[in-house]
Amino acid sequence: MKRRTFLLFALFMVVTRSIASPKSKNELLLIKDVLNHLFPSTSKYNGAKKFGAYSFLLYVSKHPTFNKDDLEFLLRGAKKLFEQEKNFLSLNSKQKENTLREFEKLTLGQNWLSTLLNYGLESMLGDPIYRGNKKNIGWKNIAHTPPIPTATKPFGEKL
Repeated sequence: MKRRTFLLFALFMVVTRSIASPKSKNELLLIKDVLNHLFPSTSKYNGAKKFGAYSFLLYVSKHPTFNKDDLEFLLRGAKKLFEQEKNFLSLNSKQKENTLREFEKLTLGQNWLSTLLNYGLESMLGDPIYRGNKKNIGWKNIAHTPPIPTATKPFGEKL
């Protein structure tokens, strides 16, 4: 694991006061991996890795207005997915797709994937100040003209 990823993870766990389980690290890695699977990069589309879906989720989850129930739900869903497929992180793309399709058949799985898709879309289409949509990549994916001016401070903070 890269040092920066580790530091972000450690800060994420301290600030959010989420479930203090040693397995939370794996659950966060799984969430990151599923976001990358749901928003893959292709020759014509820059995926979650490039537009920063995971870094967006880490950043906004630290803010006091973030719905902590969503964070707990995402971790709980990741734990359930790990129970279904312990080797998810090492599966190839087709195997991951099949596993997620099976997981989607559960109410929890369907709601979990929907929540993850919502945060993924928010990270792709939101203002880059929230650490998603890096270099306006999400907007470029859909040929959207960025607003002028964009925010200079996040979360409605005053200048």
